[in-house]
Amino acid sequence: MASITKDAHQPPKSPYWIACYNGSGSDGTARRFKRSTKTTDKKLAQKLADEWEALEKKAGEKWLTESRCRKVISDMYERIIGEPLHFRTARAYLLEWLEDTKANVELRTYWRYYQTIHEFLGHLGLKAERLLREISPADIRSWRDKLKAKGLSAPTVNGAIKVLRMPFKSAHDNGYIDINPCTKNQVRLLKDDARNVSKDVFTTAQLAALIEAAPSEDWQGVILCGYYTGLRLRDIADM
Repeated sequence: MASITKDAHQPPKSPYWIACYNGSGSDGTARRFKRSTKTTDKKLAQKLADEWEALEKKAGEKWLTESRCRKVISDMYERIIGEPLHFRTARAYLLEWLEDTKANVELRTYWRYYQTIHEFLGHLGLKAERLLREISPADIRSWRDKLKAKGLSAPTVNGAIKVLRMPFKSAHDNGYIDINPCTKNQVRLLKDDARNVSKDVFTTAQLAALIEAAPSEDWQGVILCGYYTGLRLRDIADM
């Protein structure tokens, strides 16, 4: 039967209750486990001890599959804490984060986030349907390298990585994942080799060649507008 105690081996300054419950070791032999409940609430500690012992019993009966284990833990968490526990997939969480940003950012910024999130989910493929915590730094680095291989500039690629860092930092801060796979140390930005390149405006001859090569009058107008105003392509398109 599960019980709680203030263990004699417990550090004197620790206020937490220790749960004592029956289970079985990896070899199937019966064992008595001791585990800190990380709570000073005696009733809550006893509930945790009882739930852990019940889980050990189900595990010993080979009843727990991965999906059942998630369900049992989720039900246990809701009974004890009073709030539902969600096992978020990468797709579900990232789309939820994206939706939450809609009311807090400008429309142009939202669409930049939208494009980044959906391109990353497309890169993940079937792994997007797995748990968020299974996304690794290697997944993000491979996406970064894929964008670079497509010919995108370093600032463009780095901008996408910076967008992706936001939802993963939020997931880590909220306790959804133990390790943030998108930190600066885990996923480094690309070096911008073009930063020190000298730039100049097009000559009139080059401008004429661009207009002649333009596929439509709309593109001719975009080229002229960019040449005479210095606006970015996105700004001209929006205008």
